[in-house]
Amino acid sequence: MSPTASARRSAKSHAAQNHWIAERLLDRSGVPVTHLRPTLFSEWIMYMAGAIRDKKILPLAFGDARYAPAAGEDLGRVIAAILKDPAQHA
Repeated sequence: MSPTASARRSAKSHAAQNHWIAERLLDRSGVPVTHLRPTLFSEWIMYMAGAIRDKKILPLAFGDARYAPAAGEDLGRVIAAILKDPAQHA
């Protein structure tokens, strides 16, 4: 699991390319695998609370992209459900 939502073959970031390669290796390993790619944790927004309060903006360096922030607790529930019944999610 990684927040590297940009993981793809053509990514400009070596880290994102490596993430994509790792996912492909896991896919081909014969071991059932589920990839989770949370894009933005809602808890991170708390670090930007000052700008949100003072300027009434949420400053993100993602251009016009859209993101659905996920709470770590919610992600934990999803992961627990996957671990409880991994075959259904492979």
